[in-house]
Amino acid sequence: MAPSAGELAAQPLAPASNVKSPVLTSSLQRLFRNASLYGAGTLLVSLIGMVMDPVLSYRLNRADFGVVGLAATVTGMLSALYTFGLDSAAGRSWYDVATNEGARRRSIGTLNTFLLVWLLLLTALQEWLGPGLYGHFLPGIPYATYGRLIALALLFNALSAIPRALWTASEDVRRLVGMRVAASLLGSALLYALLLCTHAGPMAVLIANAVTPVLLLWPFLRFGWGHFGFAWDRPSLRESLAFSLPMVVHMSSHWALNAADRLVLERLMHREAVGLYSAAYNASTAALITINLSINGAYVPQFMRAHGKADQGPFVGRAITAFLGASALATLGFIALAPAVMRLVYSQNFTAAADLLPPLCLGAFAQAFYLIAVNGLFHAKRTRLLPLLTLTAGISNIALCFWWIPRFGLVGAAWATTAAYVILAGLMILACASVTKLPWQIARLTRIGIIFAAGATLAVGLGGRWTPWMDLLIGLAILVAAPMALWATGFFTAEEKQWLLSRVGPWLGRRTQEMP
Repeated sequence: MAPSAGELAAQPLAPASNVKSPVLTSSLQRLFRNASLYGAGTLLVSLIGMVMDPVLSYRLNRADFGVVGLAATVTGMLSALYTFGLDSAAGRSWYDVATNEGARRRSIGTLNTFLLVWLLLLTALQEWLGPGLYGHFLPGIPYATYGRLIALALLFNALSAIPRALWTASEDVRRLVGMRVAASLLGSALLYALLLCTHAGPMAVLIANAVTPVLLLWPFLRFGWGHFGFAWDRPSLRESLAFSLPMVVHMSSHWALNAADRLVLERLMHREAVGLYSAAYNASTAALITINLSINGAYVPQFMRAHGKADQGPFVGRAITAFLGASALATLGFIALAPAVMRLVYSQNFTAAADLLPPLCLGAFAQAFYLIAVNGLFHAKRTRLLPLLTLTAGISNIALCFWWIPRFGLVGAAWATTAAYVILAGLMILACASVTKLPWQIARLTRIGIIFAAGATLAVGLGGRWTPWMDLLIGLAILVAAPMALWATGFFTAEEKQWLLSRVGPWLGRRTQEMP
């Protein structure tokens, strides 16, 4: 029989060997190793998604996709409220308490206690207020069926938030990626079974989203509650809430970036338009943001340790360049290949969404710049500006949607979202520069920008003129040419060339020394 929460809390703190503490140095080699693990996991998750989304396009119509898109909108709007920003606070505090077992238990245990009480209260409020709110703001999506499943998914995902943040901070990449892949496989299998064996329609997606985190919850609880238990330390809680409360507003404001386009489409057009747009968003912005966050997971722990140290400036600069270079390559890949893939594998009801992919991809690339800058603010513990800046970008998205959708339709919504992400990135870069100086490698980033712009322009200009298979070949050629162009322009340093050649050496018959 599984132990109770009280028994878990009574267990002794795990020895340091079982709870990873950060090392004191950073290296590009470890950064790339962790990024490779994140990348492999993200690739697998993306491939699973690439299979499931086309399946959904054959089993659901556009209006059903619209319901799923609106459900995702509500989930995104409420997720920060459920976690209360405590996962961000736990991740940031880890760098201060990781080597002190007593401080670790007080800090993380207090967050566990507060989060559990908060979730129980919020769940009760949802049951009380949910029916009325859904009936008023989302007619046709009843709380008793759809809303309650959304609430359950939010609850069980929030219970795993602090352990996930700690695994990221302590660079426990294998466990984090393993759980992410397991969730994707299990959720997809459950969704496929529901679609194949029932007539649940869009409810199948919500059921899978609610059940999957329940089935995988135990490893998170065993780590978060078993290693750190429950505690109540007021100074620790005050410090954590001072960090997390602005994050609640900041992350809640992100719904205006991630979801306002669909809400405005629902109002100005119709639910089928929401469904078509949601298919495009899932195949572009949502997928690329997942990739950016995976890169960020490898980048943040080393940035937090290295930034501000005089001898680590060059490393941080190269890490920023590597982050943005990887994001640029991923974005270019989606711009060049995703439209052709959508035309090949999606139902004919959704292939028109392929035209929306390029502008939506650009918004995700802007989000990578936002992540770089916001990490600088996290490092400085200056989170008070975040709500204002995010809210400004979110309001910009809403205003642009109301302006451009009546004029340009779905394409107007896509460009409004991209413009809002650009505004957010610009504001965050300015805010970060006011509190800490990041070592941007301007010359190298300019090369990335020029080659990315040229490749994206070619991909958009040539795409859609041929058969989908020919478009794929052209897109692959552009994607392969981009890093070769960077090499030809002298972008890579001698060390980086040596390290890259060491990776292809077994195929080329060369032996080179690995980059330190």
